[in-house]
Amino acid sequence: MLNFRIPEIKSIKKVVVKKASLNKMQFIFTVEVNNINDFDLLLKSGEYEVYMEDKYLGKGTSDQQQVIPKSSVSDLNFPVTIS
Repeated sequence: MLNFRIPEIKSIKKVVVKKASLNKMQFIFTVEVNNINDFDLLLKSGEYEVYMEDKYLGKGTSDQQQVIPKSSVSDLNFPVTIS
């Protein structure tokens, strides 16, 4: 039986502006994630919201598969739109 534990978000390592206009900005957030499990985790797709100090900043979706190797720290990229 697998003993799943939620990976830890260690830090936001980098934020890159992908596109900017007067009413919308698109970013790529590079997030450092620690997989504390004894097995690899595969992220297939997802939707997420971004908050800073309890204030909503924006949302994003990702269809890109990303693997977090077991017992390791990995950098994952997440597109985020703020409007």
